[in-house]
Amino acid sequence: MIAQGATATQNLINVILMKEGMAKKRVLAQASLMKRILAFMVDSIIVNIVVLFPFQGMLASAIPDGHSFIKTIELLSTDPLISSTFAVVVFVAGILSLMYFAILEKNLGQTPGKMLFRLHVKSDRNELSYWQAMVRSIFLLPISILMVLIIVDPIVMFFRRDHKRLLEILSKTSTLEEQNHG
Repeated sequence: MIAQGATATQNLINVILMKEGMAKKRVLAQASLMKRILAFMVDSIIVNIVVLFPFQGMLASAIPDGHSFIKTIELLSTDPLISSTFAVVVFVAGILSLMYFAILEKNLGQTPGKMLFRLHVKSDRNELSYWQAMVRSIFLLPISILMVLIIVDPIVMFFRRDHKRLLEILSKTSTLEEQNHG
């Protein structure tokens, strides 16, 4: 069984299994809610390490140690240099986080978290486009109007039979789980 869109290695394995009479059919089905949540948690950890960690030193030097949350907010609201630095860092981190998801989902159909749980991102139409991949993750941008999506986007998934997030509906994409049959 030569699968369209599969890697050469996957196709070779399928040919060998077919010759041995052990071919397993891979089917993509609706992804489980738990696997989706766990995959996002894994990707969040990776994003924190790869994207956000480099900025921690810059933020730590701008905001003195030992400040409570309230003191930090006061400092951000009274010092324009610190608040603008913080805003730029948060915006750049949001762009890099968006790029992490969009580039990996467009080029590989998966992020490392999705790979771990055998989840795939597919377009409901043809091939997944960069635009679709970016719309799926637009909630990562720290723009006030989009911040509401951090709450609304995943909530929608709990009330739909197909567990689609709001941004998946808008981007016409699906997250599917790989299942072996045969």
